[in-house]
Amino acid sequence: MIQRHIWLRNLKSKDLGVANVFVGLRIFRDHIQYTIYIDQAHYAKEILETYGMWNCNPVWIPMSPGDILEKKGDLLPLSEKCTYQVMVGALGYLMNCTRPDIAFVMSRIAQFTSCPTTKHLAVVKHNFITSRGPPKQSFEFKAELRMGTTRMQTSSAMALL
Repeated sequence: MIQRHIWLRNLKSKDLGVANVFVGLRIFRDHIQYTIYIDQAHYAKEILETYGMWNCNPVWIPMSPGDILEKKGDLLPLSEKCTYQVMVGALGYLMNCTRPDIAFVMSRIAQFTSCPTTKHLAVVKHNFITSRGPPKQSFEFKAELRMGTTRMQTSSAMALL
């Protein structure tokens, strides 16, 4: 196995140490329990702060029961349409990585990215607030020690912290 310093020197690289955040995913290591947690709590906070929604009261349900999304309604002006599209993209990133609970709503609101109405924007904002509501969700990877070797269990399901 090639030593780290030789590898870094040959590739003209720089060792930045242990990764804490990678591609929007926060990595937390529990060295006592031999566990790694990966979540997006900081990303959710960042997008909520970007749109001035961090201090909103959290909600638990991604979409209010009885909400029907249709093409009818007041269309958003072009500037708000672009904001809507960016917000849908941010929610899509959360959904793909750590928030499968908003997948149904995402499939519905993504259908209206070309002609969003005020109702669609309200549902997107409701989902942003949902990002703050439920307990932080993360993936948990736990090591298993056997006869001096370490093996990661990658079949872990979502864990609520």
